Amino acid sequence: VYIVAAALSIPAGFYLTVIGGILFGAILGGAAALVGATTGAICIFLIARSAVGEYFVRRAGPLAEKLAQGFRADAFSYLLFLRLVPIFPFWVVNLVAALAGARLATFVAATVLGIIPPTFIFAFFGAGLDSVITAQQAAYSACVAAGRPDCRLQFHLHAAITPELIAALGALGVLALVPVVV
Repeated sequence: VYIVAAALSIPAGFYLTVIGGILFGAILGGAAALVGATTGAICIFLIARSAVGEYFVRRAGPLAEKLAQGFRADAFSYLLFLRLVPIFPFWVVNLVAALAGARLATFVAATVLGIIPPTFIFAFFGAGLDSVITAQQAAYSACVAAGRPDCRLQFHLHAAITPELIAALGALGVLALVPVVV
């Protein structure tokens, strides 16, 4: 699902990564999301590069060609920056790299390195949400086991403050500082 979403440039990566964290935990969910995002990015990169890339750069004029040459000269640094700064949409970076003529190996290396931090933070966030859901379910099960008639499975805000979720929110805060540091 993640590969198809990334290849079709559907902006669902955040949600799919959080769901992966809920379903599979931070490590396995993050690793699966990393593989899915990278594979989908490679698909759209190759399609854009082979089908229309040079045509659009030539058609856009001398300024676009000059920008593409600059991008190709230091593609890894440009791509890593674009991946680390969450301002730029994932699909836009895929297309820009393809249209600028970045090498596939450079694209893959910068993509993997650049998306590791947010991917695992989002998966960790999903795992933290899972701990909240598990805590609520445990409270409901204890109520039912006690034979109480007023048992309800509901979300309480105070129950959402688990160590896992606090750590995930802290990591998201650190990630938000990346543009400032860069």
